[in-house]
Amino acid sequence: MKRILLLSYAFPPQNIVGATRPFKFCKYLPKHGWQPYVLTRTVRDKAPIDDKSRLDAANPTKVYRCSDIEPTGWGDRSLVLRILWLLLCGFVLHPDHQILWNIPVLFKSIYLIIKERIDVVFCTMPPYSSFISAALAAKLTKRPFVDDSRALWTLNEYFLRTQ
Repeated sequence: MKRILLLSYAFPPQNIVGATRPFKFCKYLPKHGWQPYVLTRTVRDKAPIDDKSRLDAANPTKVYRCSDIEPTGWGDRSLVLRILWLLLCGFVLHPDHQILWNIPVLFKSIYLIIKERIDVVFCTMPPYSSFISAALAAKLTKRPFVDDSRALWTLNEYFLRTQ
């Protein structure tokens, strides 16, 4: 079987927007000769969980989780942290607030590509910043890169602000 690394910010058991599409890819790709490896974020506390979204025991998909660097609670704290949060949102977090996730994902994806002998790197969005780490990992390891840009990224609030 050929091996595919699927980078997806959302993946079951978390029941959040964007988790269904990569789940279905992992469900049906093995039937077409592809071994899926998923790199997704760690399941958060208080995240909505869908117990029905589980792969069969016979499904060969391997799921790896990576910590997310997300300073969302900063805006609720002291005045200094609120100012830092506004600066961070205004100048650094482009094109979306999940861009900091790319730091650990880049290193972990390169590690998985080498360790698991991945043939293709596949990235599904949102968030749009996932493209950065996936494209970089594919380029650095000289693997083909497939981008699943299914959302209208040109309607993103950050994109509209810069026009």
